[in-house]
Amino acid sequence: MQKRNRTKRAPEPETVTAAANAQELFKRGRRIITELAGTLHPAAEPPQLAGPDLLRTEIYNLTPEQEESARAELLVAIVKSLTGMTASRLQRVAQFIEICENDHGTITPAEEFITGLVMVHSSCGLTPAYAADQLAEFRNNFGDTIDITSQFTARYSELIRTQCEGTSAK
Repeated sequence: MQKRNRTKRAPEPETVTAAANAQELFKRGRRIITELAGTLHPAAEPPQLAGPDLLRTEIYNLTPEQEESARAELLVAIVKSLTGMTASRLQRVAQFIEICENDHGTITPAEEFITGLVMVHSSCGLTPAYAADQLAEFRNNFGDTIDITSQFTARYSELIRTQCEGTSAK
């Protein structure tokens, strides 16, 4: 076998730019986590809510004090977890946060489906039967959303067009 003469080539400009962007994002992420951790005062642990694990129970109808305590407790746990995560895991967390922020119930069927599965998995365990039921509901909601969106677009096409033009002009 002949050895091929391999010469090192300079990295493509896109590769250099991507590496620089990744390094900048890492620095910004580290700075944000450090700032967030500083605001939580981890030395002063938040008061614990009397009761079950906050990750395993639904948190509704809390008093303002309970809400503040639960929020502080969850933020401390989240920041502790984030600091040890790889970039790919942090990306998954960021993706899930985006899904949660965009979940508006049945009008956002994919987001509702995903957050619902996670909530059930965290609270009592996800079973294939439950996932199948939720998948059927997701299909129905998805189809309904397409129908509603089509009807809305047909009825209000002029309004949508002017709103889009107004948004693009900004």
